[in-house]
Amino acid sequence: MSESLLDALRRLGSKQHTHSFGLPEFDQLFDNGIVCGEISELASEDGCYVTDFCIQLIAHFLQDQTKSKDKLLYIDSRNTFKIDRLMELIDDNGCAKNLDNIDRVKVKQIHTIEELYNTLHNLPDLLKHDRVSLLIINSICGCILSQELIFAADYSSSVETILHKLQKLARQEKLAILTVNGIVKPDSYHELIPLLGYKWLKQIPRRVSLHRDNYVSNMVKKNIYYAKKYELGKLIRPEDLVRYRRTEKGIEIYKL
Repeated sequence: MSESLLDALRRLGSKQHTHSFGLPEFDQLFDNGIVCGEISELASEDGCYVTDFCIQLIAHFLQDQTKSKDKLLYIDSRNTFKIDRLMELIDDNGCAKNLDNIDRVKVKQIHTIEELYNTLHNLPDLLKHDRVSLLIINSICGCILSQELIFAADYSSSVETILHKLQKLARQEKLAILTVNGIVKPDSYHELIPLLGYKWLKQIPRRVSLHRDNYVSNMVKKNIYYAKKYELGKLIRPEDLVRYRRTEKGIEIYKL
């Protein structure tokens, strides 16, 4: 059956309000992508290619015709942005013409929580002149857990301030926000939690965590990883895992 005009409009409208990784199974963990007006998070164990997901998200953004007038802000606290890798992914997807659009990606290097706060504080002024629809912060823990803050007495209030800024930007500016975080397993807690602690755990509506799949990796003799979904700090259907692997062509879904 052919797609009706109404269905097509609904599909395109939904696409305009989400940002895709170009991996439908992975997008589904975020309810079809990074949603405008909300904060989403990738929380990763070490070595699970979380930055590759970010670069793939950017590559898909540059090739999405519904986002052709939009811009993207990448806040980089760990020198993770690799322009060469981004261009490789665009080439491999057969859209070399979109390399001219690379200037739609604005990269802001920061190192401390003060720089993060100032960037978020000044962002509404930028939005008056540029149509930014997606904000990626890689990594949020890298700047919040800066050396200056670790010894500060107001750590908790600093986290609350950053959370409030992000929530306000998402709500008022309709930004799609993706934060990158580490994960850790405290002695008193049975589950892995974001590196920024319990307060951060409960305040992010959508979170996907990335892990090594040692069992499958040993079985197939390849490096396999898996992603699972959380909502407001609670694991959703732990049996629903999305396995993936990293290739030269980007992140690929891996099925047994």
